[in-house]
Amino acid sequence: MTTGLAVTMAAITPAYLTPGEPVTVRGDITNLDERVWRDLQVYLVMSPSPLTTREQLAAALASPATAYGGNRVTGEGLFVELGSLPPGESTNYSLEVPFDQLGLLARTSGVYSIGVHVIATDADGVRNSSEATGRARGLIPLMPREVDVPVALSLVWPFQAQVERTAEGTYSNAAELVADVTGSGRLRRLLDLARSTTSVPLTLISDPAVLDALQRIASGSFGPQRADADADSAPQTAAARAAREFLRDFTALAAAQSLWTQGYGRPDLTSLEQRPVRGVMRSINRATSTTLAQLDLAGRRTYLPTRDVDPDALAGLPSETVALVFGDQVEDWTIEDGPMALLGTDSAPVDVVVADRELTRGGPAPGPTDTALQVRQRVLSETALLWLEAQLNDVSDVGMVFVASPSWNPGGTWPTANFFSGFDAPWLAMTSLDTQVARGPFPSTQRLTTLEPATQSLPRRLLESARLLQRRAAIVGAVTGDGTEDDRAYYDQAVALSVSEYWRTAPATAQALADASLSSLAKQLDGIVVEGPEFVTLSSSSGRFPITVTNTLDQPVTVGVRITADDGSMAFDDIAPVNLRGQESTTFTVQTRAADIGVIGVTASLTTRNGKPFGQRATFSLRTSAVGVVVWIVLGVAAGLIVLAVARQLRRRSRVERGVPTPVTIRTSP
Repeated sequence: MTTGLAVTMAAITPAYLTPGEPVTVRGDITNLDERVWRDLQVYLVMSPSPLTTREQLAAALASPATAYGGNRVTGEGLFVELGSLPPGESTNYSLEVPFDQLGLLARTSGVYSIGVHVIATDADGVRNSSEATGRARGLIPLMPREVDVPVALSLVWPFQAQVERTAEGTYSNAAELVADVTGSGRLRRLLDLARSTTSVPLTLISDPAVLDALQRIASGSFGPQRADADADSAPQTAAARAAREFLRDFTALAAAQSLWTQGYGRPDLTSLEQRPVRGVMRSINRATSTTLAQLDLAGRRTYLPTRDVDPDALAGLPSETVALVFGDQVEDWTIEDGPMALLGTDSAPVDVVVADRELTRGGPAPGPTDTALQVRQRVLSETALLWLEAQLNDVSDVGMVFVASPSWNPGGTWPTANFFSGFDAPWLAMTSLDTQVARGPFPSTQRLTTLEPATQSLPRRLLESARLLQRRAAIVGAVTGDGTEDDRAYYDQAVALSVSEYWRTAPATAQALADASLSSLAKQLDGIVVEGPEFVTLSSSSGRFPITVTNTLDQPVTVGVRITADDGSMAFDDIAPVNLRGQESTTFTVQTRAADIGVIGVTASLTTRNGKPFGQRATFSLRTSAVGVVVWIVLGVAAGLIVLAVARQLRRRSRVERGVPTPVTIRTSP
């Protein structure tokens, strides 16, 4: 159990040391004990000399919370007295120290340690002035006021979260998604922090699956047909309002900043490269582009793998797609190598953006170390040392990309931190990620290689389920929709979500969702039935018979019918696709022609609007006979003879009635 006084720093002003300007530090102190602490005194702590290399910085970041961080500023009026602090309660403090009172030995450029010590008396009257009762540490740079070649710095904000869509179209983790975009949620804070600047360029990275899920939650529409989230009929629940407000604010920010976008659901391209599945990538690309269009968004495609990286998967990306990787995913990369690198593949090397994942971990202990303030101070310190090393090594081209960890939460004190105020530093040139990519790798950049895989790729069974899901989804989309991309997108999205990188740690959950989706699609296809007669007898080589199609679903469908003879001896006219309302049945009359006499097996198959067979089939037997033609000829001749006989009889009767003697034939012997 943690005891004592917990100290946080919520704001440091200015963000970097400037000769002549006082330093102000504000924050909070919380009593973690069950007893009161009395006579609190709060002191600013500054290191007298700076860190000048990244190795020194790394050592300071790894040092224990109680490590020496500098000297207390104890001059009169330069510390704060707060009195007593009861158990479980918090209070705030504000320290302001003139630059000349900071205790710096010289104005040497580098990164200084800045912190806060709290000295207090416990309930037993013990007061240890040499050991702080509570403390906090951070970083603050001191740099020249003017530089010739600043560090090109790009800030990248990923907005992503796991999306679990059920076979019914609802989301099994809807509560988590809504919590993420509500009030103190991670994505909401990340968005609000990004919206707090109008002068610093940002690059946003979106996952269309997250935005699509929020749109459906906001509109209350979870099936293939979308609804307007701002319509009067949209739900007015707290969850729907939170999703709606997030989408509105994100769309506005995306219009003002640079938007990049990942594939729908963050597909695991490494697994798909190792075990290719036909058709799945087409579904992913369609799901991505169509969803963005539905949300009225457009952005550059990117791939941001958070786990293993397969270089051949990157080589297979479209040329306009940019891959972002972290330094711990490749070998022998350091931040001095620059943000653009060449990654070796079996074919040609590919350009990638490389960032240091550690930056989001923020400052030194004690924590929390990853608040908005601590992360800002870490980025400023890293770039300051990067510039100093470039000057030492006579390097004229230097840059860095900060990619916020996909799981980073800026914390509740982000409004106080004034995060973007420090990026006007003279050694920085803020730029967009597009500009960094356009510049390409530095001339001295070495070709990188990826590390050996540390986690298992997606299981083969799950990838095979994705393939089957893609096939069934394509048929259902073609049959139940109007054939447009918007309608097909819903089913493409299901395919993309089934191969998400998230499922590496939960393949069983992914398989269960995929199986449920496959079962649901099969049920829909089985709900459209084609029926024929059990046995058909044709009286000649051509004739007709009925075929019935029934739609037992509640939604309309568009289907056709293809009829084939098992031995290919007969020709049938296809039934063109027709629209059937829900619970509607219709019967067609099929015309056929036979070349031979006998009994033939016949199969009737349902088809999509483009003629692709699907679903269950109807089979029956059909008998044809050419004897029927002979019978009709015989009957015709017999009818003619009868007509002649009747005519002859009538002629005789007519002669008798007129007294005309009937001719008599007399035969004589020779």
